[in-house]
Amino acid sequence: MNTIVKPKQRSRQRTEIRNILNTCFPKTDFTISTEERGNYETLTIHWTDGASSQHVWNSVKHLKRYSQPDIHICGITIETDRRMSERVKSLILSEMKIVFNLDKTPAMPDYFKPIHGTAGDYVRLIFSMRDF
Repeated sequence: MNTIVKPKQRSRQRTEIRNILNTCFPKTDFTISTEERGNYETLTIHWTDGASSQHVWNSVKHLKRYSQPDIHICGITIETDRRMSERVKSLILSEMKIVFNLDKTPAMPDYFKPIHGTAGDYVRLIFSMRDF
């Protein structure tokens, strides 16, 4: 008896994600990369500044799905990667100088007493909470 082996079904989620993101966030430029991990296809969404990670995740989370190898459907996982531009980094550092009444704008590796960490830690914390 011959067995017919079907190739894994490719997803259409990449196109759907692009359509959703272009509709919800028209001013933000997104790139989507794909990687195969076993029975899962991982779609990673990259962008600089623009929309918050939570807003992007909420708009595309309904497209993830579990793997079903017995019917040749691969699962889909979605990851988000928001990057910070130099403009936003310098903006946050200058805000730190004004808000905390510092003599000079701190550098990223400088110790920052209010959070008991570095200025870079504070910048990343503020960046993750705000839209730019």
